Amino acid sequence: MWVTLIFMSQALLMSSQVIQDVLSEKLPNFLMNASAFVGSYVVAFIMMWRLTIVGFPFIVLLVIPGLMYGRALISISRKIREEYNEAGSIAEQAISLVRTVYAFGSETKLIAKFSVALQGS
Repeated sequence: MWVTLIFMSQALLMSSQVIQDVLSEKLPNFLMNASAFVGSYVVAFIMMWRLTIVGFPFIVLLVIPGLMYGRALISISRKIREEYNEAGSIAEQAISLVRTVYAFGSETKLIAKFSVALQGS
């Protein structure tokens, strides 16, 4: 039960940090870049509408790889975050129960368990 409480508190902390990062940095950057992209196309359409219509289908060639890259990056970062959460919970449990770990002489076992948890990341 202790491990699950530690894991839950770390997961909550990481989730709140991700939400803060999205709201403080990622969302404004996305809005700025999206408005610049749309604004550029509007200006280009006003100035040279024929060339803009010819270039319009190529937007798909830009958007689809970007979406694929974004999804791959999200899945990889989720896996890494889960591995670090597991390793962090092992370390936090060992540090909070340092007297018990020392009394039973299980330092090497916990070091090995922590190393295995870090190998996944």
